Amino acid sequence: MRRQLNIVEEFTDRKRWNRLNSQDLNLINNSLATLPNGLPTEKRLSKEFDLLCTQLQLAILEQSSNFIRLRDKVRDILHGLESKREIPMVKAKLPLIEEVQGENWWTDVTPAMVETLRRQLRDLVPLLDRQQQQIVYTNFIDELEDISKQDVPTHQTGFSPYQYKKKVETYICNNENHLAIAKLKRNLTLTESDLESIEEMLFNSPEIESRERFEEVYGKNINLKLFIRKLVGLERSAAKQTFSRYLQGTNLTASQIRFIETIIDHLTQNGVMDVGLLYETPFTDLHYEGLDGVFGDTDASEIVELVQSFNETVGAMFEIA
Repeated sequence: MRRQLNIVEEFTDRKRWNRLNSQDLNLINNSLATLPNGLPTEKRLSKEFDLLCTQLQLAILEQSSNFIRLRDKVRDILHGLESKREIPMVKAKLPLIEEVQGENWWTDVTPAMVETLRRQLRDLVPLLDRQQQQIVYTNFIDELEDISKQDVPTHQTGFSPYQYKKKVETYICNNENHLAIAKLKRNLTLTESDLESIEEMLFNSPEIESRERFEEVYGKNINLKLFIRKLVGLERSAAKQTFSRYLQGTNLTASQIRFIETIIDHLTQNGVMDVGLLYETPFTDLHYEGLDGVFGDTDASEIVELVQSFNETVGAMFEIA
């Protein structure tokens, strides 16, 4: 314990951190990092965002080729936060969230700017939907190779996958009245002819540029039906019709009606739904057991099947816990 105290006292001096060697790093990792502290427990997503921003700062300083990938990852996270604008905490930071998604903010970006971004937004990252949270995780290991200067200026713009995605999403949403896309919104099964018409609309448009460019950004195995459904959502009337037996019933409690309406809200906005969400907030706000606490076994099983029917129309697959 005495030795640990000596180490703590040694590294209390801020100047000591300016001259770290490999032995110091091992000492910090094996001794200081394992000591208990009085700091509040932080959410993992916030710390993952810290790590992402730190790696972005290093990429800026080293003019690393990782810069563009890390930059676009930050943009994707902020794009997810932007969809949470109804939350007061997010709304208060919306000007910054929107600014950082643009090209101008990244021109001559500095580590200090990224640090300000990190401090301002780290506590908001855990608000992302479960599907969006995977964006944050930085499960990659940097390999230490011979140091060589990369000819990649940090303010390079060029082709931006992020900006391309924004353009594609806007184009699809602006064409939601296309016959085949309208069928997706009404939860109708698409024919091969429908899929061909969607591909023709997409890959012949100036916004999409070409099939090759689209597949370069989204991958060759993308499920177009699912991709488009998640963008345009569902017509509320289609979701309500599927759950009409519950909405028109007179024996439902207020909590049961609200539960079904919340499912419809989610499907209308997102197009598909992971049934696992029925056991998370806001559904657990109605009962701590979620679906099983609000409905009996028979109704609960039927509701799961109804939700799955929307997923099956577009081939959406979710892991079953």
